[in-house]
Amino acid sequence: MDLEPSKLFINIGSNDLSLPGDTLDNLLSKYKALILRIQAALPACQITMLAFYPCRDSNEPPPIAGRISRTMDMVNLANEQLQLLATELGCGWLNCNAPLLADDGMLRQDYMTDPVHFSPAGYAEVLKILREHL
Repeated sequence: MDLEPSKLFINIGSNDLSLPGDTLDNLLSKYKALILRIQAALPACQITMLAFYPCRDSNEPPPIAGRISRTMDMVNLANEQLQLLATELGCGWLNCNAPLLADDGMLRQDYMTDPVHFSPAGYAEVLKILREHL
């Protein structure tokens, strides 16, 4: 195999929180299947699952037509379940969200370009945390 990383940080699936009619159980099932495939292919690789990033609840329509608005309640519930999944699968868990949160528990306005996407400053904050774990 050309690529055999010793560490893998994975942050996927948050857009599935905005799919109308999809369920958290379905998201977790797909996530688990992917992690199991990675573990089978790369048994020596240390996998760290990243918490879904915060958002800001909004009354505006989602940025992608046909989606539902993501909320911090959705993100927090999904992160609780993802952390349990990480433990079940023997993966690491990393939540970079604390410095990204405003006093109201949602994404800081100076770290966003819209209610679910980071500004360069938001990504820079996440990178600071990730560097500590590389």
